[in-house]
Amino acid sequence: MEPSTSPPRPPRPDLDFAPDPFPPSPLPTDFAPLEHQRLIVNPFLAVVALIAWAWLTLQLFATSFPPLALLPTLIFGLLPILIHTHCLDCGATGIYPRWWKHACPKVIIRARANRRGWFPWPSARTQLILWGYILGAFTLLLVVLGAGALLILGRG
Repeated sequence: MEPSTSPPRPPRPDLDFAPDPFPPSPLPTDFAPLEHQRLIVNPFLAVVALIAWAWLTLQLFATSFPPLALLPTLIFGLLPILIHTHCLDCGATGIYPRWWKHACPKVIIRARANRRGWFPWPSARTQLILWGYILGAFTLLLVVLGAGALLILGRG
């Protein structure tokens, strides 16, 4: 058998680890991803914790040792950590106090092209304020309906 005279073939590239077709260029020092993010704010875990906090506080005030009722106020400071944000571009989830730092590749590409998303998405802060209004209105509705039900049943 005679040896092959053709040059050896280069190895096939692994498509899972292919180089990025858009190599990263340095970002400007004044880069602010806020205008190009598409985040959803999810306060439901914080709402559940707030309900549990209110229930625990009421239960502790009903005990014979009321100073113990101040214990849940320490937990109250953890509520901002329980508010989460979810990126519509990359699917990443993070805590609300760090929402302004999120810059996934799609956000960076939009920022470099100096264009916004196809929909004028409200910022995370605006969404949180809107959630506050919605939850406040819902709470007020529950209080009014609860008081109305008590009056109708003759317990008020």
